[in-house]
Amino acid sequence: MALAGDPIMMRHCLDELSARRMRTAGFALLEITKTEDLPKASFVILQAAVVGKITFQEAKELSGLIDFHAGAMQDGELALRVAHLEAQQGR
Repeated sequence: MALAGDPIMMRHCLDELSARRMRTAGFALLEITKTEDLPKASFVILQAAVVGKITFQEAKELSGLIDFHAGAMQDGELALRVAHLEAQQGR
């Protein structure tokens, strides 16, 4: 009906989409401070999807954030290693 131009259905669809964007995850994700925390965080997301606290699409999106964070952590660790090696060579 919204695709046919019904303004009431268009508003309903837009309201539904914005409500999903503003929704909280509905569960507590563990703090990720070291790479060893990453599998635990992934498990919490998977478990939340299995019991229905979040949808599988939301789990996929959250897993993408975890993956992004993992990459940032690995980049930071690599930068520290390079700085350490450069400091050793500079002696």
